[in-house]
Amino acid sequence: MNGTRTWQLFLGRCIFCGRCEEVCPTRAIVLSQEFEMAVANKADLFQRATFRLLACHECHRPFAPEKGVAYTVALLQQAGMSSEDAQIRRT
Repeated sequence: MNGTRTWQLFLGRCIFCGRCEEVCPTRAIVLSQEFEMAVANKADLFQRATFRLLACHECHRPFAPEKGVAYTVALLQQAGMSSEDAQIRRT
């Protein structure tokens, strides 16, 4: 494992229904009225992002995107967990 995870979305299958925006738990997907789908090369319709994975403090193997862990810690704090306890669980 190299400690990263690559995410890929093919926009050529999008029908602009907005469902992805509705179900995104982190509100990372936001649709707008501004879009341009005309491309000369089909490969340009792929959107990619690479996320760094955090290592498990027990086995030291990568297991979850850093962003996902940060989001989970924030949810725990919103639910009433103290900042110290949340950070202990993060590491």
